[in-house]
Amino acid sequence: AKVEAPIAGRVGRTVAAGNLVSPAGPAVTTLIAVDPVYVTFDLDERTWTAARALLTAKDAPHLQVALDGEAGYPHRAALAFADNRVDPATGTMRLRARLDNTDGTFIPGSYVRVRLPVTVEQPRLLIDERAIASDQTNKYVYVAEAKPADAATNAPAVTIAAYRPIVLGPAVGDGLRIVAEGLKAGERVILDRAKIFFPGMPVAPIDAATPPAEQPGAGPAPAPASDAP
Repeated sequence: AKVEAPIAGRVGRTVAAGNLVSPAGPAVTTLIAVDPVYVTFDLDERTWTAARALLTAKDAPHLQVALDGEAGYPHRAALAFADNRVDPATGTMRLRARLDNTDGTFIPGSYVRVRLPVTVEQPRLLIDERAIASDQTNKYVYVAEAKPADAATNAPAVTIAAYRPIVLGPAVGDGLRIVAEGLKAGERVILDRAKIFFPGMPVAPIDAATPPAEQPGAGPAPAPASDAP
């Protein structure tokens, strides 16, 4: 007799030819679907609350998956199911992710590690906290701004200190601070807070990452500066 499998998959151990089989006896074999495979995992309630909107969005980012022993998280999976309740005994939510397995890398029953995004990565402007100063109403920095030559007055081109009120975001460690408003990427921020500056004051900035002695043709400079990353 010919038995057709209802799904595509991999056949496990089978009964040897010549053995007697019957509907009441042991299974002739087992068939397991292997592409795709599904990763089932539990997530604590707090993390699920933080990540739910992102993971259930139409353009939700992929979950990252790794087999035991793999470096990093080289595989990508899509969230396929989230349970309709939190388990009151454990405070966790059961989730399932769909994982393509065309090359048979994943064997059903294997243990994997899962990493899921909680927030969307976004570019942020960072500056050295040493550049930040305060007045009565604002946080601000001075930037080294190039002022072109003025043909009408024969004034030469010069670099001046320009006042920039800024809106700060959180600190990110290593002496850096996020700037939410007030600066553009590439502007040169003056770091030397030991000197007094005023808007329009001529400055001769040098790269803060390079000692003055290594600056070609550079004399004493009142305004070490760095590019806003």
